[in-house]
Amino acid sequence: MAKKLVKTGEKGGRPNKKTQEKIRSILLKHFNDWHTALFTAKETGLNAKTVNAYFKEFLSTDLEESREEFKEKQRHAKKQVLQKLDELILVQREQLERVKKILIHEDPQNFDMARYESILQNNTKQLTDIYQLKASLESVPTLDIDIQSEVEKEYAAYLSETTGRSASKN
Repeated sequence: MAKKLVKTGEKGGRPNKKTQEKIRSILLKHFNDWHTALFTAKETGLNAKTVNAYFKEFLSTDLEESREEFKEKQRHAKKQVLQKLDELILVQREQLERVKKILIHEDPQNFDMARYESILQNNTKQLTDIYQLKASLESVPTLDIDIQSEVEKEYAAYLSETTGRSASKN
């Protein structure tokens, strides 16, 4: 049978700060053990709505921390990919310059001109592809940008264009 953690008196009401911290600590242990709010309420003798309110707060905190961690990983991964693309661009440019020098300074009789022109064409295409990839990656927003606020801005702009009113007036 469940035992009550704290008796707040006959009239009930909110416990004092020290008791609230004790309740929070106990409920956090149950939350971290993946217990349901109903099970925890039965185990602790607390009101199920009270336990549920604490659990919602814990979940909200966990979600926000997870969201921030994910955003940081996303920013880091994007930064690393952009750095690697810059390195590839540098390698392709160096190769392009070497091939151009050969085509300009060498006697066409001494080497296979078609081969070098093919290398030049392939290198130029690869360089163009890398630039396009980098541009598209740089233009894709990370989760730092609050999508909800962007939607609200777009909706406000749409409303003002179509009806002449702002979104806050509807």
